[in-house]
Amino acid sequence: RVHGENTWSYMPMFASRLEEAGKLSVRERTDKYIELITELLTNKPIAEDQVATLIAACTSDDVPLSLARSTLDCFCSLLKDIDDAPRVSIGTQLSERIAQRVSFEEHLSLLLTDVAQVHEKNERWAEAAKALARIPLDSNNRTCPAEKRADINVRIAHLFLEDDDSVNAEIFIGRASAPIAECPPNTGLQLRYKACYARILDSKRKFMEAALWYYRLSQVDPNLADGTQVGESEFLTALSHSITCAILAPAGPARARILSMLYKDERSSQLGHKYTMLKNMLFHRIVNTKDVELFAEDLLPHQLALLGNGSTVLQRAVIEHNLLSMSKIYSNIRLEELGRLLHVPAAQAEEIASKMISENRMKGSIDQVDEMLMFESDDHLTTWNIRVEHVCQAADDIANQILEQYGKVI
Repeated sequence: RVHGENTWSYMPMFASRLEEAGKLSVRERTDKYIELITELLTNKPIAEDQVATLIAACTSDDVPLSLARSTLDCFCSLLKDIDDAPRVSIGTQLSERIAQRVSFEEHLSLLLTDVAQVHEKNERWAEAAKALARIPLDSNNRTCPAEKRADINVRIAHLFLEDDDSVNAEIFIGRASAPIAECPPNTGLQLRYKACYARILDSKRKFMEAALWYYRLSQVDPNLADGTQVGESEFLTALSHSITCAILAPAGPARARILSMLYKDERSSQLGHKYTMLKNMLFHRIVNTKDVELFAEDLLPHQLALLGNGSTVLQRAVIEHNLLSMSKIYSNIRLEELGRLLHVPAAQAEEIASKMISENRMKGSIDQVDEMLMFESDDHLTTWNIRVEHVCQAADDIANQILEQYGKVI
């Protein structure tokens, strides 16, 4: 490392002053060490090798506990005012030095929290999470309140999610589950826990569960018990995420119930093309390519990930939905024609239909000899109503096209 002139000229003076301080009484030595710490951390550029020497002197095993704690107090106070690079370097070095000393757990927590804040400010999410993960929460030396244990684990989970690491995020949100149960309800901490849990379910493609968790978030009282204020836009964002996950969930009765619940929420109508997609899904309308492309614009990478058969999560959801919609319109259909309507090979259409039938998400049977899919319906009136609705919707679409082109309908 290249040192400035002031740093090199200061080395001999520093060494002699440190040596002289070691000969003083505990109280005088404490004052001298604090004086050296203050000078080193307020001069630029900071001589980190000198700081390292001073750290070793202040935290060695033969140093009185009162002296070590006083100098650590000084370090923790001054580190917040220096540049990010030496702040992280010195904070990390100091935390590693005292990590095994149970008497310094409070200082260790302060140092690691400060290092994590710098990493987070610079969007180094994983480094910030790893720094917080080193904070001792389960110790025989002191009792850590449930609220603090929950808060730190939720923060770590959030940071890992920002780094697209849902595996580690799930580990730490799991660690927060026990202490969060001991915390007061309806607080900002509880809200952050639920938001992280919903995001983890979303990232693991458990879309049905994620939709329910996001929807619960969208209904939280905006005036939380701890004074935390939540804006209306945040609730609308949670509702939007809930609709997205519900649409991506496997087609079937369970998803239909969630879609119905979301459709009845008056706020859903504010969400533009997502609301259009929601209505199409709920009322068993065939979803066209344009609506799919508009919906895909807002999706996250994991929601567009490729599945084993080469299709995306969205494509699977749309194909299953359209197939279920066809079961409300057709009594039977040839597999070749089904594949053409779903824009997939006939063999893939058969595989999808077979899977949905076996999982009780669609009623029907497949005649492999005649290559025919037969749909079953217990409610003929419902089927008739859906068919009428499709005809009315088609007529309405034609009328709208005429209006756009000619300005009036005769």
